[in-house]
Amino acid sequence: MVCPGSGPVPAYINLFTGQGCWVGMAARRTLAASRGRVLFVDDLVTDPALRSGGVGSWLPAESARRAALAGCARVELDSGVVDQGAHRFHYARRMPVVAFHFSPDVSSGHRRAGEGEPRRRTSRH
Repeated sequence: MVCPGSGPVPAYINLFTGQGCWVGMAARRTLAASRGRVLFVDDLVTDPALRSGGVGSWLPAESARRAALAGCARVELDSGVVDQGAHRFHYARRMPVVAFHFSPDVSSGHRRAGEGEPRRRTSRH
């Protein structure tokens, strides 16, 4: 559920240099979820050439500041399971892993045999 005033489209936090060059972005939405009101970061992206320059630390900090102003309980984001660099980045900032994000493919032709069918219990004698 999207909270009133935030709309279904993510808002963006963009960071530019003094010369107007883009260096990083966080796409975010405020959601009312079973775990309370949260600011969900859909994407957190920095210019690879400018990494380790503070941009990656500023974007989550600014997201947290905006979450607090919006009355959110927390900031949440997903990270792909193979993105070890992102995991190191988030662990270094003491961001705990609190959930798994499951994503079954439901497009036609991608269902494996047995998927979507109820499991049958077998009795052992």
